Amino acid sequence: MAIVSEIVADLLRAPRMMLRFNCLKMLYKRKLQFPAAFIVFTLQACALLIVPLRADAELLYPQAILKAKEAADSVLSRTGTEGCLQGKLMNAMVALSYSCDASGKKNNVCNFADNFITAGVLPLAQMDDASQQFLKLSAF
Repeated sequence: MAIVSEIVADLLRAPRMMLRFNCLKMLYKRKLQFPAAFIVFTLQACALLIVPLRADAELLYPQAILKAKEAADSVLSRTGTEGCLQGKLMNAMVALSYSCDASGKKNNVCNFADNFITAGVLPLAQMDDASQQFLKLSAF
């Protein structure tokens, strides 16, 4: 139970979405009892509603596009472990979504980033497809 309380404390303090995701991933890997995992999942959902998501240094839209392209290229070239690539692409899409909101843009690239975030973490094969689709959308 001490592990669960530490993870819950991290969830409530976490300023970024990926830290909360990593806490849940740790719970899953440890295969904790359903009730404990359910409680932590519920707290995580509440934390997402209460704590606003912040992008890395509030990137401007062009910078966020470049960061997302680099992440997509990393996925396609397999420069890292699956978990690292999942985090890199998710963080880039969160930053892109935030920059779209901040700049008031509502285009296909912004819609893609929003949909990617709501879909959650994808397996590597689906990340390949998503990366290719993103690179096609963002080519200009």
